[in-house]
Amino acid sequence: MKQYNYILLDWDGNIAQTLNMWPDALDIVLKRQDIHLKRNELIEACGGVAAFVSTHTHLSEAEGKIVLEEATEIVKDRLPMVELYPDAIDVLRELKNKGKKLALITSSIRVVVEPLLDKFALTDLFDAVVCIEDTEHRKPHAEPLEKALELLGGHANEAIMIGDTEKDILAAHNAGVDSVLFYPVEHQEFYRLDKLMEHTPTYVVSEFWDVAKIAIGT
Repeated sequence: MKQYNYILLDWDGNIAQTLNMWPDALDIVLKRQDIHLKRNELIEACGGVAAFVSTHTHLSEAEGKIVLEEATEIVKDRLPMVELYPDAIDVLRELKNKGKKLALITSSIRVVVEPLLDKFALTDLFDAVVCIEDTEHRKPHAEPLEKALELLGGHANEAIMIGDTEKDILAAHNAGVDSVLFYPVEHQEFYRLDKLMEHTPTYVVSEFWDVAKIAIGT
């Protein structure tokens, strides 16, 4: 099995269990307006809150933008309580012990991510952290991955991207990097596996320890 020296990892829904935060926050805000959406509708709404709200409720798109702002504040307040996926820390430590270079690539802003890295003692495990403000383009564009490899001093043919969304897989394709789709059981509520597989990830795993096995080549 191929070995990888440069391990690129997404944060939300991949290392940090943040997927539930957005539909939960939207539910709180909408219930204030006496709007009760089903769970699958709340998840769908996260793809474009203002547009969804304006077409599925009595609220206007302008009011939908306010809903998004209020939900964002709730998410920000709850982020310090976020938990990590099982084994994530142990896997990152194992990769580091094996001499792998690790980069975190996230669409979150640095002031949100860095306190959480400190909280979980992850800061020293990452050799590079690329946040949304560090590049002109975001995933699925190749630029965030290329920026991470530049900071690591690495090459695409020795790198692998681990993420949970089509944007992660497409970004890997665009950067010429192999990819791992992280798809644990709880993600079935958020993503359809057949749709994600259309983007042909190199590997698919449901347990985070499998990331280490792939990266190390065991």
